[in-house]
Amino acid sequence: MKSYDIRSYDFKSDELFEKFFQEKLSDKRIPRPQFIYKLNQSKVEWIRILNSSHLRHKHGIPKDFGE
Repeated sequence: MKSYDIRSYDFKSDELFEKFFQEKLSDKRIPRPQFIYKLNQSKVEWIRILNSSHLRHKHGIPKDFGE
């Protein structure tokens, strides 16, 4: 399984990450610092999910994702 790194991962072109991040946001507008904080936390969590086969399966991410 490929190992992912937060510094080199292309979050902008990952549609699954976009959906994941949208689920983390509330429907209300939030201040920019809070938005940035949630974005960074979501990125860290997403990389952790991608690097764990158990978490990939739990979130419905295909085994061959990113290859």
